[in-house]
Amino acid sequence: MTPMQRINGLDHLRALAITFVFFFHCAILFGFGELLPHIIKFGWSGVDLFFVLSGYLIGGQLLRRVASGREIHIRDFYVQRFLRIMPAYWLVLAIYFTLPWVLERGRLPPLWRFLTFTQNFGLDATVDGAFSHAWSLCVEEHFYLLLPGLILFFARFRLGARTFLFGGLLTLLGMAIRSHEWTRVSAGDGNWYQLVYYPTYCHIDGLIAGVSVAAISIFYPSQWDWLERRNRVALTAGLAVLLIGYLINDGQKDWLPSVIAFPLVAVGYGLVLIAAVSKNSFLGRGSLITKWVAILSYSMYLTHKIVIHLVQGAATAYDLAPNSAPVLALCALCTVGSAYVVHVAVERPFMHLRDRLFSSRKPHHSKLSLQSQPDAST
Repeated sequence: MTPMQRINGLDHLRALAITFVFFFHCAILFGFGELLPHIIKFGWSGVDLFFVLSGYLIGGQLLRRVASGREIHIRDFYVQRFLRIMPAYWLVLAIYFTLPWVLERGRLPPLWRFLTFTQNFGLDATVDGAFSHAWSLCVEEHFYLLLPGLILFFARFRLGARTFLFGGLLTLLGMAIRSHEWTRVSAGDGNWYQLVYYPTYCHIDGLIAGVSVAAISIFYPSQWDWLERRNRVALTAGLAVLLIGYLINDGQKDWLPSVIAFPLVAVGYGLVLIAAVSKNSFLGRGSLITKWVAILSYSMYLTHKIVIHLVQGAATAYDLAPNSAPVLALCALCTVGSAYVVHVAVERPFMHLRDRLFSSRKPHHSKLSLQSQPDAST
């Protein structure tokens, strides 16, 4: 097996996702809100775009094995995911737990929460705010843990199109759970992020949308061809749906956005994704900037809060306003620089190791197959 060719449209979306996340955290956590007033309202959706991309890429890798009738190697899938995610994650985790002066706010939850990827359950970021953004990695890991088994189940019993029904039911269930948790927030049983936003069972809409797009592209070629030929319509529809999500999100913690905004954003980004990966789409044009931002996006996500915290501290020491435009620009540059170091020193060697381990494997053929090919998200 050889690494999958990069898709320019996916790089653009991944770069957009990390840009949203970075500036959103700058605005709501580090005092740059006056410089970024509009990002406060919708920048949170960058994480949901990451979920849509993960659903499409990882779900697509597994579904292609089913479509081609190859043997299942779930262990190989988990090994590849481990080599892609864990080294950089453990490095940043070690930095947080050995260098207390890098903590951006609050305190750290217990280490076992991070190691078991249960940190997002019951997380009160007003208290345990350091490395709180690892909550999304918990959601991703739960997705990696469950998806192969679900795909195996639906493939073995030839349930076919019922997978879309299952995805729809999961979406409705998530809406119902968020509605229930919102009533708990209203009753004072916890804060909104703790009960409605962080838990995995409340935030799987984007993953479902991404897997659904992958399933259409693999199992419904005629319908996919129809969508590809109308990629501009898909893009326009996606942006319109995202605009609706933006407009109803004026009070994000109200009932309506708490219940409706997540699936709206997931559908909107799913439609944009269709346009981004369609043949002959203008989003397929390459850009060196978005390519490198996409390559560095994972390391940027892991390290950006540490970097912003340290840069603002240095700015204050030199009598610079910590929430000024020059400091914001410096935070962005230093985040990219730190991400490049982590990528070169940690991510890239382990990705090369992963490719060497699996490039020599001969394909195994049988009725079903889920052996994961190299990660298209790198």
